[in-house]
Amino acid sequence: MINIVLPQMNYKIYAETSIMDFNKFLSQLGGQLGVLMGINIVTFVEVAFFLVGIIMLARKRQFEVAEEDHRNTATEHFEQKSMGADDKTST
Repeated sequence: MINIVLPQMNYKIYAETSIMDFNKFLSQLGGQLGVLMGINIVTFVEVAFFLVGIIMLARKRQFEVAEEDHRNTATEHFEQKSMGADDKTST
């Protein structure tokens, strides 16, 4: 006679169940996209302000250079006229 001994006669049965249903999944997805879109909108606004600031600084610098050139030209023109007037009076 053969004796077979099994340690237990109880076995665990595993069942697969979903953690979240479709509605919960959609709400989680919408929440995450809302957070990401909010960050992107803020980032776009910050980039826009940054670019406007750079453009304003460039325009200011361009205006200052043009104004300096105008002053130099006016000074040179004035010096040439006054030198010419001195030459005429000395002769």
